[in-house]
Amino acid sequence: MTLLIVRIEDTRTHQTEQRILGDWHKCMKAGVLIGSDAVCHVHLTGSQVAERHARYYALSHHRFLDILDDSAVVRFPGSDSAARKGDYLRVDYRPFMIGPYVLTFGEQREPG
Repeated sequence: MTLLIVRIEDTRTHQTEQRILGDWHKCMKAGVLIGSDAVCHVHLTGSQVAERHARYYALSHHRFLDILDDSAVVRFPGSDSAARKGDYLRVDYRPFMIGPYVLTFGEQREPG
């Protein structure tokens, strides 16, 4: 089985963690909610993180990000441009920023 993973770096503390989100197919079918709400699959804290900030999902062989909240902003490391609700974002496996966090999604084969 292939697992969906996310690497999260907090740019304030430079601490990094990797989370296993579950079966890749199940996660991609439903989409992965990212935000400060406790029901989000990727729960982040801070004033720059909306309750339901974004949804990461797959279409065909690409990965996309829907920005869900009017106050939500997504940036790419090293870029001054910002995306907001209504912007079409194809992110694939590139890192992106929500508030002070850099998120990078990936895949990992389950051992065994």
